[in-house]
Amino acid sequence: MTARTPLPNDFSVAQSCFGCGPANPAGLGLAFEAVGETVEATLTLGDRFSGAPAFVHGGVVMTVLDEAMAWSTIAIRRRFALTKHFRSEFAVPVMVGSTYTVRAVPGPLVEGDRELPVRGEIVDANGTVCATAEGTYWVMTAEDTAAAIGMPQLTEEFLAYDFPEVSAP
Repeated sequence: MTARTPLPNDFSVAQSCFGCGPANPAGLGLAFEAVGETVEATLTLGDRFSGAPAFVHGGVVMTVLDEAMAWSTIAIRRRFALTKHFRSEFAVPVMVGSTYTVRAVPGPLVEGDRELPVRGEIVDANGTVCATAEGTYWVMTAEDTAAAIGMPQLTEEFLAYDFPEVSAP
């Protein structure tokens, strides 16, 4: 059996993230685990995330997939990345109050390439695939990451990750 490693959102600047921030009472509260080359989270979404009364809103489903895919770039490839391209497909509605697993796996990172392919899916308790997504994520430099988090330079907690080299113009 593949080991499961919790991936707590303990980044000092991301506590209010809508997808994974533990300090955001209006957020999704997703807590991911690394499982081999995949990240996973279990979720049950309540009425406040509905579109049609019994279905989770499609935009929320896409947000769950995007969050998992972004976490896969962080946890598996050790890169911070932004969504560049995102495509989703819905097969079966995600139901309010039911339990699901979202999982995502990043593709290979080609050295020097700033684009990372990622795939994600949401499955129900019976293993039925409800929604899938694929995307391209733009790998951020250390400077991009510092700007995104509003710091003049990165702190130690971020310097433990890998960043692409930036060539001078």
